[in-house]
Amino acid sequence: MKCVPCIMLSLVFLAYGMTAMAYEKKPYRHIAVLGADFHVSNGDNKTSPLILYHYFMENFSNPNLYAQYTLKTTSFFFILGYKTDDYFAGIRPELKWITWGAYRAYTEGENFDERTYKSQTAGAELFYERYAGRFVTLRLGYQPDYHFYIENKGTTIDLPANHSEHNLRAELSLGKITSSDLNRVRHGFIVKGMYQYTGRQGYGTFEDMPLVTRDDSSIDTTHKIYLDLGACYAFSNQINIQLDGMAGIHDGVDRNNAEQIGYINSRHAAVGGYYSTEFYHNRYVVGKLQIGFPVPLWDMRLQPGFNVLYMPKNNEVVGVEHYPKTVYKSVSLGWSFKMADVLPFFINYAYGMDADRKGEKGNHEIQAFIIMALGKN
Repeated sequence: MKCVPCIMLSLVFLAYGMTAMAYEKKPYRHIAVLGADFHVSNGDNKTSPLILYHYFMENFSNPNLYAQYTLKTTSFFFILGYKTDDYFAGIRPELKWITWGAYRAYTEGENFDERTYKSQTAGAELFYERYAGRFVTLRLGYQPDYHFYIENKGTTIDLPANHSEHNLRAELSLGKITSSDLNRVRHGFIVKGMYQYTGRQGYGTFEDMPLVTRDDSSIDTTHKIYLDLGACYAFSNQINIQLDGMAGIHDGVDRNNAEQIGYINSRHAAVGGYYSTEFYHNRYVVGKLQIGFPVPLWDMRLQPGFNVLYMPKNNEVVGVEHYPKTVYKSVSLGWSFKMADVLPFFINYAYGMDADRKGEKGNHEIQAFIIMALGKN
């Protein structure tokens, strides 16, 4: 079966499923991404499969109805909504079988199995998006869910108790970035801010490190603020400059629910060149500068970049010590082309030169995936 190239959102962008911007009809009904992310260093390197499948249903007799199925490596969700030019509202049931930070526990590149366990989440989000023209979007969401935990073979710490959570979100987006050429060329400016409140019932006491009192956590409420900035310029010769910034300010977090900072596919704080749970911090800033340019073969593009992560010395995440540095850097290179001028293929490479790996420095991260799209809407 022939795969048709599509105008697609990047893998990280797609992983969110829903974003705060004016609704736009999807060009294809089926989009699939298959690949892997792996590391080369002196540490306990892990390989992660990359699986993503979207099924966009926009062929209802009522053109305002919308449905979407999405399967990812660690979760599945379904969206049923009602959309107009002014708003988009609906429900999004979701099941996650790997949730948050305690899936790994790295110290200088070594994973400590006794501090790891499995966590799952089942819940549903009610959301409402309101559009004011093309450049302003307000998104509100309420998501009740239930968390439950399973020990690994080597787990020795006391896990959090199975519990329910209530999440409230409010996000405001100003500006717009348009994309073309498989999302490799972007143009525009955008600023986003999001506030998230989480209230827990029945969390119990999470004893992250036995016999260390300061690492006992019974956090019932969490407040998180996320900030994003994007500024991109596309020249007429297809050279593209992309500047991105992300920041987080969090209160009431332990290792079980802190932001995962590190690898290319991190949910928010993507630096590249580090492990998926390399860092946990309640405050961080990430800056990324990339320059993309075309190569006249198989629609190829190269995109070198430089990335900087800043975290204050004082770390208030329960169960996590202070890091030896406040600034961590990486360099990256994106290489993409269409195999035989048909099938989009992406390789993202990043080198974290400040990564600690059992007495050595440096970590290579390589991510490779293909994209397939079928069935025009």
